[in-house]
Amino acid sequence: MATLETQKLDAIIASRRSMLMGAGALAAASLVGGSKEAAAAVPAAPTDIQILNFALNLEYLEAQFYTIATEGVTADKSTKGSPIALPTGSGTVTFRAGAKTTFTSAAVSAYAIETALEERKHVLFLQSALPTAALAQQNI
Repeated sequence: MATLETQKLDAIIASRRSMLMGAGALAAASLVGGSKEAAAAVPAAPTDIQILNFALNLEYLEAQFYTIATEGVTADKSTKGSPIALPTGSGTVTFRAGAKTTFTSAAVSAYAIETALEERKHVLFLQSALPTAALAQQNI
């Protein structure tokens, strides 16, 4: 059975909780429906083209990284599998001489080469999904 002190503490906690919840609801209501400026600050949902171009930018980076690591050349100059075609206006890829990795494990080397091939396939797929809307590669 609760003591008198425990009952008083429970009552204080309950009243503070309801006060905080009421203040929180009031603050949320003012943020959600408060002003036109707040409504204008909410960004529009991204379009399918924007989402696919975001993915394409990432795939350019990954394809370049793995191709340089495994072949020492950029993905558009690859001699293994399918090289990617970069759209007009694409940026340049700058990397140090001798960037090709010397793998000490044949299994890791094979995995890296396979990953490079797959990343270039991802670029080609996204470019085909965005025939006229594909972004050019940025400077890397």
